[in-house]
Amino acid sequence: MANKKDVSLLLLCAPLSILTTMAVGSVVCQGWFGPWWSREMFVAGMVSLATGIIAILPLIQGIMQNNDEKLAQKALLAVFFRPILALFGTFLVSAPGFGLTRFAVICWMLAYYFPLLATETAITARILKKLDKNRTPEKITLKDGLP
Repeated sequence: MANKKDVSLLLLCAPLSILTTMAVGSVVCQGWFGPWWSREMFVAGMVSLATGIIAILPLIQGIMQNNDEKLAQKALLAVFFRPILALFGTFLVSAPGFGLTRFAVICWMLAYYFPLLATETAITARILKKLDKNRTPEKITLKDGLP
C-alpha cells in the first residue's frame, strides 16, 4: 500500500530536479556557450514545476484515497498529461507578449522536462513496485488477469 511518504517524495522531486538542472545548466552555459538567458531559465523552470505538479495530481489523489486498484492507471494518466501540459506551458510563455526569447524558452523547457520526467517515473515505479510486492497470489482474482 502506498503511503503519505510517497506523496511528499513526489512533491519534493519536482523542485529538487529543477533546482539541480538550473545550477548545472547555468554553470555549463556560462562556461561554454556564453549567454544563458536567466529570465528564460527562471520562467521555464516555474512552468516546468507547475506542469509537473499538475500532471502528478491524479497519482497523488490515488495515493491519498488508498485506491491501489486504480493507482497504475492514474500513474499512466500522469505520464499522459505531463508532455501535453509542458507543451501548452511552453507555447504560453513563449508568446510575443512576454518578451522572452522563444528559442531559449524551448531549450530550457527541454532541459527541465527530461530530468523531471526521469525522477517522477522512478518514484512512480518505486510506488507501483511496492504495491506489487503487497499482492499475494490469493488476492489475485480472475478479473485481475493471468499472472
